Amino acid sequence: VEVSTPVSSPSTTVNSITVAAKTIEKHQVDKSRVLYLNDQVQFPLVTELVNKLKALNAKSSEPIWLLIDSPGGSVLDGATLISEIEASKAPVFTVCTRLCASMAAMIHSYGTKRFSTDRAILMYHPASGGAQGQVPNMLSQLTSITKFIQRMVDHEVSRSKMSATDFANHVAYEFWVESEDAVNLGLDDGIINLNVPSYEARKESQPAPEEEHVTVNKHKYDGVDFQWISPYLYLWNRQ
Repeated sequence: VEVSTPVSSPSTTVNSITVAAKTIEKHQVDKSRVLYLNDQVQFPLVTELVNKLKALNAKSSEPIWLLIDSPGGSVLDGATLISEIEASKAPVFTVCTRLCASMAAMIHSYGTKRFSTDRAILMYHPASGGAQGQVPNMLSQLTSITKFIQRMVDHEVSRSKMSATDFANHVAYEFWVESEDAVNLGLDDGIINLNVPSYEARKESQPAPEEEHVTVNKHKYDGVDFQWISPYLYLWNRQ
């Protein structure tokens, strides 16, 4: 990875308020090692990304860049992608390119290094879900899921400059963090500019290879917008 000299915007004064200098690093990236998470976090897309991560690892140990712009989605599917990021021999750098909300913000937090483009936003909030069945079974499910999610929250806090209590208080409803603030809070490692095409531009210029088609377990999606489990559990932007 070639990194040019950081570009800092000069301090300015607006209505007698001094705006601190902002540093934006410019990275020259191998475009063949860039992946995109540009949709809801769910089984088909996660499966595709996991397969691509494995393939890139087989080629070399050079950094892999995961560019994220997502409203979030399934916790279990997101956790599958997180596990693959952690297992990767090549460092996986995560980049929030516009909005990383809910489960997407959690995935972003597991990057070897975590970046955002200028003015990108991280958003955190409590998981949404439910359970059905016998009460003891529901309690068992919710207890396990609570621990499952709390481990991810603990990881996020451990890499930040925030206390667990402070983070929990902010996330109690919704916590929206712009890139400059994310760096100051330790939720990001830096603001960057990359020499890579947008997801839309790359998709238009590169037809999807036939071998990359993903077979979906159809019965999981009949009549619903997202993959579901029992209990139903999602971390996604509720807009």
